[in-house]
Amino acid sequence: YVYVVDSNGVVAARQITISLEMPHIYVVSSGITSSETILAEGLGKVKNNDKIKSKFVGFNEELASLKNLHAE
Repeated sequence: YVYVVDSNGVVAARQITISLEMPHIYVVSSGITSSETILAEGLGKVKNNDKIKSKFVGFNEELASLKNLHAE
């Protein structure tokens, strides 16, 4: 499941299907479209139909941030 954030900032849980899993990256085969925005942080702080303020982070920026990850 992911939370999809609509244009009004309201989150809704959505079931997705993962077709491929790599370290920190998932390829989604169904359940959302490429034009939808998902919530990536704060998942434990929201529930269905909550209204949130969010900051959009594009794919390339998010991918670049993965370079800073390290094993603990």
